Amino acid sequence: MFSKKEKRMTDGDFGKAAVMQSLHKMFAVGGHFSICDFDKQAKVMGVEVPKEERDRLCLFHCINWNEMNKELRDEICARVVEVLTGERVELSKNEIIELFAGVDKKKIGGKVYRLLKSGENSG
Repeated sequence: MFSKKEKRMTDGDFGKAAVMQSLHKMFAVGGHFSICDFDKQAKVMGVEVPKEERDRLCLFHCINWNEMNKELRDEICARVVEVLTGERVELSKNEIIELFAGVDKKKIGGKVYRLLKSGENSG
């Protein structure tokens, strides 16, 4: 249990931490893209995913990252982050993964930075 001095996360912080952990699992640890995880990430973030974008991403469900060329991997990862944050991202899959280890605000936009920064202590 938590002591009186320890504060629990707010629902918003917990949600962001959960999304960050899920993104980390999907991009860095897991071997494939999951539309199920993406749908849940968007729901937790309160983001309505455009139908056309979801339909495109859905085609990659459960396809292993190593079965895709680098350009496609990078594009999928960038689109996921863009949908969740509403900001254009010009980063590769590996650069997005590296952000989990140490967020560099100079490389990314404010909303993306805040999303990543809020979850950096979660895992």
